[in-house]
Amino acid sequence: MAKRDKKAGPIAQKMEEELTRYRSLRQHDVSQPKFKEHVYAVQEWQSKRLQKTHDLLLRDERYQDATLFFLEDIYGGIDLTELSHQIERVMNKAFRILPEKVMTTSTYALEFNALSAELDEAMACFLFNEMGVSCITFDAYTEAFREAVDISLRHRQAALAKMLAQGLDRYVRSRLVYGTFKMVKRPAVKAGIGELYNFMDKGFDVMRPLGSAKELIDAIVDEEVAIVDRIYGRSDDPFGFQCF
Repeated sequence: MAKRDKKAGPIAQKMEEELTRYRSLRQHDVSQPKFKEHVYAVQEWQSKRLQKTHDLLLRDERYQDATLFFLEDIYGGIDLTELSHQIERVMNKAFRILPEKVMTTSTYALEFNALSAELDEAMACFLFNEMGVSCITFDAYTEAFREAVDISLRHRQAALAKMLAQGLDRYVRSRLVYGTFKMVKRPAVKAGIGELYNFMDKGFDVMRPLGSAKELIDAIVDEEVAIVDRIYGRSDDPFGFQCF
C-alpha cells in the first residue's frame, strides 16, 4: 500500500473509503447486466421526476445552468470507475495538487455518489425482484421508496447534497481557492483525477455567476426533503403530479 501523505490525513482516508464503497457496487459487476439495466431504469425515472419537480427553476434563466448541474451532475452521479480502481496511486497526488478545502468538499461528492448509488440499487432490487414490476409507476416507486430504504438514509443524502453545493458556492467566492483550483487542471488530469476535477470545475463555473447560490440550494434540497417526508408519511400525492 502506498504511504499516505501526512497532510492528507483523515480527509484522504474518508475519500479512500468512499471510493472503495463505490467500487464494490453490484452494478459494476459485468456478469449482472440485467441488474444494471434495472438500476438505470430507476435512475432514468428519477431524472424525469427531478426535472418535473424543479421545472420552474429550470425555466429561470438565472438559475437554469446551476439547476441542471444540481439535477444532472450531483443527483445524476459521477462516473468514478477508473479513479476507484487506482485509489492508492492517485490520492497523495490529489492532495499535493488541489487545495485542501476543495478536497474536503470532494469528500461530500464521493459520499453522496456512493450513497445515492446504493439507494438506487436497493430501489431496483425491491421494484424488479420483490415487487416484480415490468415498468416503474408512481405507486410502485413510492412503495419501493418507503420499503427498500430507511428514511434516515434519504435525509443523509439530502444533507450531503446541500453540504456539497454549499462548499462549491463558498469556495468559488474565495479568490485564493478558486484561483489555485483553476491553475491545476492539467496536473489533475495527469494525476488521474480528471473526472473529479471536471465535476468540481463545472460546479464552480455554474455557481460563480450567481454571487450566492444559497437561495437555489435551499429551494432544491428543502423540496426534496419535503417529498421524502411526504412519501414516508404515505401522502396520496407526494410529488404534486402523477405523470411526466
